[in-house]
Amino acid sequence: MNRLRHIVWGYAGQRGCRPELLSIKAEQIVGDSEFSFAFSVNVMEHVDDVPIVLRRVLNALRPGATYCFVCPNYRFPYEPHFDMPTLFSKWLTGRVLRNRILGSRTVIDPAGTWQSLNWISVASVRRTCRRELGVEPEFDRTICYRFVRRAIDDHSFQRRHSRFLCALCASLDAIGVTTLLTLLPAGAQPAMSCRLTRPGLSPS
Repeated sequence: MNRLRHIVWGYAGQRGCRPELLSIKAEQIVGDSEFSFAFSVNVMEHVDDVPIVLRRVLNALRPGATYCFVCPNYRFPYEPHFDMPTLFSKWLTGRVLRNRILGSRTVIDPAGTWQSLNWISVASVRRTCRRELGVEPEFDRTICYRFVRRAIDDHSFQRRHSRFLCALCASLDAIGVTTLLTLLPAGAQPAMSCRLTRPGLSPS
């Protein structure tokens, strides 16, 4: 992440649009109607308090602006960081698959990464948005289809995941059911692509 940040920082600086960098936790974001768009990829499953982060991000958006995020859906029995099945809960999965987790050769800090996971799900996000934030989340049901396409076409994705997973995705495509994945409810998909819009007029 540090290397990626350095690349983006340098690229933006050359074009005169270098952003302000805040080295803080997501729960510490403070803003009031400042931004017209926000996004994150594979971040929300690591935050300590999902409701607080969602509230603070929405507060930092202008009325009518959106926050889009992509992260795993832990209601689906698969953990993408460790490329393994899950067993109903984080606690049970950690107990049964402890050796596999701590012995991972693909995760740089297995113990720290596992500890950081909050087991976010489509159901918990929907519940938080409706009960605490007063917004209706929108979930993209093509996320599973796009996941399978990456397993088939993206070589860097294939190197990070097991041969079994990639072979399974290729088999689904071979029998012609890949496009049917878009019919799955958001809560039954392995990842979520969520869009939240702050109530109010669209930003100019």
